[in-house]
Amino acid sequence: GKALKGDAKKLKGAKALFNKGLGDVGNVYKSRVQNPKLKNIVNDLFRPNAKIGNGSSMDAFRYERATGDLVGNKSHGQKIQDYKRGLEKLINRGDLSIQDRQIANDIINDINNALKGN
Repeated sequence: GKALKGDAKKLKGAKALFNKGLGDVGNVYKSRVQNPKLKNIVNDLFRPNAKIGNGSSMDAFRYERATGDLVGNKSHGQKIQDYKRGLEKLINRGDLSIQDRQIANDIINDINNALKGN
């Protein structure tokens, strides 16, 4: 019935996300970030060899919402909310370069989109 069609559609979307593969975004951020604290955040949010989406914690959270399955046996929702606050504090300190501030804002936007279900 309808429930099965909905589940199949959800699974298809999750599989598309799963098969997207590691994108360049994490590597681009890692190569461009200068601030050590921001670099630590980027390194923790974007994992090399990840199997979900672009390797970001945000894509892991999207997958978890789509499938109900945890990634790495833990939920990424709290992690991305905590890092959002950390990124906002880092920006508000005012000592990031223009490029680092843009990267931090890009990540915050991705976190917000993931939390909204996008």
